[in-house]
Amino acid sequence: MKNKCVPFITLILICLVVLSYIYTELNKVYWDRKVRALCEKDGGVTVYETVELTREDYQKLGGSNGSIPVPSETASYADQYLYLSTFAKKVIRESNPSVYRWEGVIYRKLDNKVFGKVISYHRGGGDFPTIISHPSGFDCKDMNIRLDIEKQIFLVKEK
Repeated sequence: MKNKCVPFITLILICLVVLSYIYTELNKVYWDRKVRALCEKDGGVTVYETVELTREDYQKLGGSNGSIPVPSETASYADQYLYLSTFAKKVIRESNPSVYRWEGVIYRKLDNKVFGKVISYHRGGGDFPTIISHPSGFDCKDMNIRLDIEKQIFLVKEK
C-alpha cells in the first residue's frame, strides 16, 4: 500500500508547484498592468523651466553625457552645488511583489525655484521562489518613458 501512495503524493506535489508558479506569474502580470497604467497616467518628467548652459558652465558644473550631477539635498556635499534634488518614495504595496511610487524634484538652492519633477512607478519581486535568480522588476523605463530629468532641464547652448 505504501508504494501505491508515492506516485499519488508525487503528482500532488508537482501539481502544487505548478499551481504556485502559475499564481506567481499571474500576480506579476496583474501588478505590471497596474504599474503600466500608473506610468501612463502620470509617469515621466515634467519640465517647468529649462536652464540653458554655456559649454563652459556645463563643464564647471561637472557635466558629462549631456547631464550635470544634481545631488540630493541630504548629501553631505550638497552645499557645493547650485542645483539640488529631493526624492520621495511612497509605498503602494509592501508585500511581495512590492510596488512603489518615486517622485523627484530638481530645484535651485539659491531661491528654491523648482525646474521640474520626475515620477516613476516600480514593481519589484513577486517571482516564483528559487535560489538561483534575483527578483525581477518592472517600471516606467521598461515602457520607454524618459526619466532623464537632468538632460531635459539642463540644456547646453551650442554657439
